[in-house]
Amino acid sequence: MRRQTTLDRALVAAVLAVPAIAGACASEPPPDPRAGEVVRTIQDFATADGDEACELLTEAALERIYDGLEGCVERSEDFTGGAVKVESVTISERGTLATAEARSLGAEDRYTVIARLVAPPGCPFPCREARWRIGEVRPD
Repeated sequence: MRRQTTLDRALVAAVLAVPAIAGACASEPPPDPRAGEVVRTIQDFATADGDEACELLTEAALERIYDGLEGCVERSEDFTGGAVKVESVTISERGTLATAEARSLGAEDRYTVIARLVAPPGCPFPCREARWRIGEVRPD
């Protein structure tokens, strides 16, 4: 009986080891380390309830939506923030464009968020001072 128990344990250990080995051999690439920065930018933008939201938009988005930074700041008193969960982030091969899928917490609204890596004027790529900014938010 003791031999059977030892054999059973060995079989269980072997069966449990298979998924671990298979997972170690998977060819899925590791997550992009820049994705965390994109997630933080999206979450900061979503929870902003004042003019701090304007600072997180690209210049093109500011022009397209608010006719510039001044228009955004004027309308920012009406902004209300809400938490979102970013479910996925894909960063372009060049590393300057990110597409994220997000959903609001509570309301379950879904969004596609396009973020761009924006450098200050005169800072050549790759620029250490570049920051992710929101270029577009589309409801899904």
